[in-house]
Amino acid sequence: MTLHKGLERARRLARKVLWQYGMNEPGKIDPLVLLARLAIEVTYGQLDGPAAQLTRHGKRAIIRISDQIVQLGRLRFSIAHEIGHYLLGHRNPSELPQEEC
Repeated sequence: MTLHKGLERARRLARKVLWQYGMNEPGKIDPLVLLARLAIEVTYGQLDGPAAQLTRHGKRAIIRISDQIVQLGRLRFSIAHEIGHYLLGHRNPSELPQEEC
């Protein structure tokens, strides 16, 4: 998939999900509400490098947030970013079988 097609797919999916949950205006977008609606668990703790990281355990999704994040805007962005990975079906490299890495 080309970068352009990947971005278009992400945009379409974002619009669809936001519309589905009544977040059809910028002021209504709330990644914290999306977490609950999508049943994604959040944990906080030490992360070396990323601000947040998505992992999956079967059908269960967990977003781990760095305990170094103190600004609300950065927290919300990090959560929204990881929700995007979740919706797009992305996997953390540690979750992939070795031959896929």
